[in-house]
Amino acid sequence: MKNTLFILIAFFAFSTVNAQTSFMLFPNDTIVQDIDPNAYTELKIEQKNLSGDTLILGVEIVDNSINLSWDGMVCIEGACFGSIPVVGTTNQMAPLIGSLKGYVRLTVNPLGGFGTGTLRVRVYDMNNPTDGDTCTWIVNSLNTTSVEDKDVNVAFVYPNPAYDIVSVATSSLFNSIAVFDIQGKKVLYSLFENTNETSVNLGELKSGVYFVKTYADGLFMETQKFTISE
Repeated sequence: MKNTLFILIAFFAFSTVNAQTSFMLFPNDTIVQDIDPNAYTELKIEQKNLSGDTLILGVEIVDNSINLSWDGMVCIEGACFGSIPVVGTTNQMAPLIGSLKGYVRLTVNPLGGFGTGTLRVRVYDMNNPTDGDTCTWIVNSLNTTSVEDKDVNVAFVYPNPAYDIVSVATSSLFNSIAVFDIQGKKVLYSLFENTNETSVNLGELKSGVYFVKTYADGLFMETQKFTISE
């Protein structure tokens, strides 16, 4: 009897230990968000390292019902897919050391389309694949803009693709812009007097995909995607 009791206690203790995860998701594991049908929206779920050691997390796309006509991408700590990947796509994050947090970020723009889409990504410990959890994004592109207001705060960039210079124009005044590469790193920033249009010298930036964000007195307005060609 004592041996049986000992085995049961050991079993439950072992199960409890193995039920623990090496990371936690925050602010939560699911984001439900209404998004602008004509702008880029960025939605991030982070992972906090609980292992007490270096943690390498893998990711796998397990569900993707986002409309194929929508633009966007998925980025993780250390890498970007460059698009919203199909189910079955896998990758791994850069190592999480100490207080460094990981993340999975969905960026999406319906390009004027409407509807609802879901993205679900499984995040797991590369050294223990059974130790994992899922992150879910449910995005709703709603037709809430009246005909009279449809052009409010619309931004666009040209030429696209760009070469040495790109122009940014909006229907509302703005006074600063920031340019980010596909990894989410800020590569250019410019502050100026209120205007509806400005030009950006792309300087030594390499060819590739970039995002330009416009701001009015520090308040974010729009994100637009453009490409630099050789």
